Amino acid sequence: MNAAHNGQSRPANRGRHRVRARATEERFQRNQRKVRVTFYLAETLLDELRDVTVALSGPPERLTLSQLAERALQREVQRLKRVHHAGGDFAKRTQELRPGRPIK
Repeated sequence: MNAAHNGQSRPANRGRHRVRARATEERFQRNQRKVRVTFYLAETLLDELRDVTVALSGPPERLTLSQLAERALQREVQRLKRVHHAGGDFAKRTQELRPGRPIK
């Protein structure tokens, strides 16, 4: 029994809105110039990421490891902006990141 038949109201557009927003995000990402990034991940995390990517690489998702990483990083940046800057951007860096381990 669906929500319309049991007396509960449900927004009809909620699912379609998510699909449209995701399609818009994916078009934006495709139009961005991509650069290669090298960093370290826990071996177990990378193994799990690869499992997810293989499982979802076919239709309809057609997920790639790059797409998975990019989406996760975008969500984390948005979360950090909300937590630390009331949703605003961080200040633009004045120098490049230094390679190596962070200073303790």
